[in-house]
Amino acid sequence: MIPLKRMVRRARQGQSAFEFVMLSAALLLGISILIIGAQSMLIGIAHDEDSKYISVLVKAINDELAFAASQPDGYKHEFELPQFVNGYTYRVEVIEESPARDAILITYKTHEFFWFAAQDIAATSTIEPGTNFLENTAAEILIDQSP
Repeated sequence: MIPLKRMVRRARQGQSAFEFVMLSAALLLGISILIIGAQSMLIGIAHDEDSKYISVLVKAINDELAFAASQPDGYKHEFELPQFVNGYTYRVEVIEESPARDAILITYKTHEFFWFAAQDIAATSTIEPGTNFLENTAAEILIDQSP
């Protein structure tokens, strides 16, 4: 038979081990939550930074379209877009949403940035990094890589 003192000592050791395991699990959970929170903040900051880069590109395209729309029919102009944005490639697509509204989609890294153009852009228009030529026709603006 085990003496009472020995049983009490083993029970206290078992309780101490259980408390240690519970405390360790709580600390591990807390650290995991902090790491996940920090990671989501960093992802949000990176997306905001990407949005700033793309907004500069969008402003450049909008300014070119607005200027071309204010010129008489037959106006032609050459403009440059950067080959890379912050060291990454990007893609620009013109999407005809309706006869009166056209949209432009920029794919950069894994993000897609979409906005409506104030001017009517020809359905055959293609916007690429590098040199682009635009022409103001009677009804719409045509953008292409060759004059």
